[in-house]
Amino acid sequence: MCDSIPSMSTSKNSVGFPDGVTVPEGLEVRRASMDDPLMQAAFRFAQENRFEDMTVTSSVIAKNGEIIGQGINGDGWHQENRRCERTGVENIGKRYEDCPGCHPDNHSERVAIRQALVAGHDLKDSEIYMYGHWWSCEPCMLATSDVGIKTVYILKDSKPIFDRSNTKQN
Repeated sequence: MCDSIPSMSTSKNSVGFPDGVTVPEGLEVRRASMDDPLMQAAFRFAQENRFEDMTVTSSVIAKNGEIIGQGINGDGWHQENRRCERTGVENIGKRYEDCPGCHPDNHSERVAIRQALVAGHDLKDSEIYMYGHWWSCEPCMLATSDVGIKTVYILKDSKPIFDRSNTKQN
């Protein structure tokens, strides 16, 4: 079961993303339940590659139902170094450049895109399933749109699960 969110050229609170996040025109954002096999694949990939409880973020790119790319936040940097330079609620959604693993170039969406492209896949009309996200930053939304991905799937009802901005974690 999926819920659709219309694409737009400017951020809208009705999308459920933080202010300032733009969904590029023509990119569809949908919410998928954990019953979706590709969301389950993103979940498993996140669980298999997490380095601590706060980092359970992954992206899986599929075309015609086949997984053609996978990525985790940090592209392995966090796992190798066993730390994040941005840990703490005050840095959620900002200061990505403070940690090599958190830099937008190493967000799970862009890691999955790189993996699929290196393997020679055409991403036009593919889909990306994101687990551990309740939104996607603008650089990743643009990268997703630029390579021809047509639909972004985010876990249904994910904001209460993954929004750490109101927690006391550090």
